[in-house]
Amino acid sequence: MREMTDDRMSGTDMQRTQRNRVEAPRLAGGVVARAAARLRRDRKGVAALEFALVGPLMFMVLLGIFILGLAVSNYQILTNAAIQGALALSLARGSSTAYTTALNAINTAAGTLTTGSITTTMTVNGTACTSSSCTVSTAGVVATVTLSYPCNMVIYGYNYAGGTCSLSSSSSNVVQ
Repeated sequence: MREMTDDRMSGTDMQRTQRNRVEAPRLAGGVVARAAARLRRDRKGVAALEFALVGPLMFMVLLGIFILGLAVSNYQILTNAAIQGALALSLARGSSTAYTTALNAINTAAGTLTTGSITTTMTVNGTACTSSSCTVSTAGVVATVTLSYPCNMVIYGYNYAGGTCSLSSSSSNVVQ
């Protein structure tokens, strides 16, 4: 080997030392770096992961929209039943079965609602009307029907209403 005059290596020794220092980490780090770069570029499965994270939330929102739609539909049916009941009550002047006639009109118009769950209040000129004491004899007075119906807005243990839910509708007609 040649003698060095100052503290420098010869060109061949320096290349050999650099190759020994650089090649070992480059081989190990190069494989890891290439694998990491390949993983960064690979987008397979990203959509599935995003759906797995967002899907349950979207499903709960869609269920909430569905339940709200059912409640609105039930409210429309209940309002129509109140209108039909008030109309039947106002047209039953002089009839001894005014209450029964109005109640039958309500139950017929309620259609898909559970008729046993509908709470019915009827008044004629501000006086409560029951099955035995409902006489509609004077024209020009107001007949009012008020209905309430419970709604269930609980899906998978979550209450979308935030508490109890009751739909209520009222309709009034002038007795003919």
